[in-house]
Amino acid sequence: MLSRRNIHTMFISGLMIFASCHREPEALPVDQLTLVEAAPVIQRKMAIPIAAAGLLSLKQQLFLSFKTGGFISQISVREGQSVKAGQVLAQLDLSEIESQVMQSRSNLQKLRRDYERVKALYEDNVATLEQFQNIETAVLVAESTQRIAEFNLEHSTIKAPTDGQILRKLMEQGEMVSPGMPVLYFGAGGNEWVLRTGVADRDAVQLTIGDSARVEFDAFPRQSFKGSVSEISRAANPQSGTFEIEVTLAAVRQRLSVGFVGRCTLFPANAKDYFLAPIEAIVEAEGSNGFVFAVSGDAVHKIPVILGPVLNKDIVILQGVEDIDRVVTTGVSFVKDGERVRVK
Repeated sequence: MLSRRNIHTMFISGLMIFASCHREPEALPVDQLTLVEAAPVIQRKMAIPIAAAGLLSLKQQLFLSFKTGGFISQISVREGQSVKAGQVLAQLDLSEIESQVMQSRSNLQKLRRDYERVKALYEDNVATLEQFQNIETAVLVAESTQRIAEFNLEHSTIKAPTDGQILRKLMEQGEMVSPGMPVLYFGAGGNEWVLRTGVADRDAVQLTIGDSARVEFDAFPRQSFKGSVSEISRAANPQSGTFEIEVTLAAVRQRLSVGFVGRCTLFPANAKDYFLAPIEAIVEAEGSNGFVFAVSGDAVHKIPVILGPVLNKDIVILQGVEDIDRVVTTGVSFVKDGERVRVK
């Protein structure tokens, strides 16, 4: 049987063993901490360039068509041809339309003769008021019919509305065309080229009319074209959800074509305060979301951030670093949240 002294000795030994098993680990010495490099988060007032892509077109583009239908007897222009205002571009076979005009004119002439005869009879009290009013109405209807026939005759010929270019021929001579069906794709405005693109709402609110732009095309790989924002849509495109922007190019000497795909960089005039950090500080980036390790004393903390565009070797951080002075750049892959580090 154990004595009380032996029991007491065993109890003290057990406590010492338990305490030794749950002793807090000693902090690592400084020379054994992970070595990292840090860089400051810079706040700068600037305008962030906006990147977009769009299609090149002339300032005004029109689909030209005939008012009436029929056979196309003549298309007197070719694709790419420059034309003058009023120049005849295409014409229908006018046989049927001219016959309708002649018929309406003859009918009007007859009704006007009848009108004079009935009017004289009415003044002599031979014809009734109703007969006179009926012939008067018939003359008015015939005049309207003649105007319609002459209008259709006039618009059975397509003329250039302004100086411009024939971008595409959509139909050929001899084909049957319905009223209003496009025959020619016409570009007006001479040599005034525009790039139409779409930007997100957060970018659209940064832009104003007159902001400068730079446009590049694959067809001219080492050239850039100056331009300016000339139109900003105030309603989003329901299909894409973007706001349409029109960039007018400055005087262009190169041979451009409608449909060129252009890469556009827009430069807003209104500057705002933004935060910049080295791009090496960003980890686990996905889309506009990412993380940085903020330096606080001798420890680092993982902070979620909202990312903006890359500017040279820095990246714009839109949200998350407002109260952070420094972020880890070198060694960021070897640290974890809350870890003590040694900052070089």
